[in-house]
Amino acid sequence: MRTPDNKPIIAVSNGDPAGIGPEVVLKALADPELRARCAPVIIGSPELYARDAPLSGAKLLIRSLQTLQEAEGRLGIVEILPFDKLDLSLCPIGNVSAEGGRYSGFSIARAIGLTMAGEAHAAVVAQQQKGHEGRRARTYGF
Repeated sequence: MRTPDNKPIIAVSNGDPAGIGPEVVLKALADPELRARCAPVIIGSPELYARDAPLSGAKLLIRSLQTLQEAEGRLGIVEILPFDKLDLSLCPIGNVSAEGGRYSGFSIARAIGLTMAGEAHAAVVAQQQKGHEGRRARTYGF
């Protein structure tokens, strides 16, 4: 699958809604050199990326897609293929949550599935939340 101007489509996972992943993805998508080579499509939440767009400092428009075949890969446009509703009230920035983990995990699986099905050329996994070690240690008492 390619865009109308023959760019390969890359499925990008959502990243952890509470972490830095979405901000890093947005900064990368603002790079003209990257956008000249491929059409990255985030598999995830348009609402999350609208919330985090100001953090990136990049001037980007959010565009929701129904299918990967709609991808155009134009500079300045963040294309997102939603797959499930994310409750952002359960995913405040900086706080690990079950909702964020669930959504992030399903996004990775969906991006890989689309690639394996031949709808995308490759899958990229956005940064996941770190720092779970302290929480685990408190939970299990060590």
